[in-house]
Amino acid sequence: MSLIDARTSRVLFTVLLFALGFGFLYIARHTLIAFLFAVFFAYLVDPAVSRTEKLVRGRGRAIGLIYLLLVVLLLPLLPEAFMTLFGAEAAGIANPVNPLLEPDQIAEILEAANTTILVALGPVPGTDIWKKVEQVRGKLKHLKAIVQVHGPSDWQP
Repeated sequence: MSLIDARTSRVLFTVLLFALGFGFLYIARHTLIAFLFAVFFAYLVDPAVSRTEKLVRGRGRAIGLIYLLLVVLLLPLLPEAFMTLFGAEAAGIANPVNPLLEPDQIAEILEAANTTILVALGPVPGTDIWKKVEQVRGKLKHLKAIVQVHGPSDWQP
């Protein structure tokens, strides 16, 4: 006579699998949210690509025409960095740049890539990323916008 019969062991095994599954979902929740954001953004852009495809006679040309924006990410490893990366990849071309580089090196990379949008960490204590952005912004000819992560907001309640 055994301590646990076959039915009880199957139930315990099923409960263990569910616990492991929920644990994985809890641990990977930020990555899953970022992935869902990227998929959602790609679905938002798809109608524009489909309409343009009829005009330029080819999906590749339509994607090239729609995705002319180049988004540069100057962010440390934050959950927002991954969401921005996935969203930028869905919307255009993402160009992550190491924020530990010197401002002159960052400016060379951004200018060579014809950067139009720069996403960077705002003025946060303990980092000098925003100081580097302020030094670089005047050297970029094609720059149209700078987006701050953890910076001041324009939103009014």
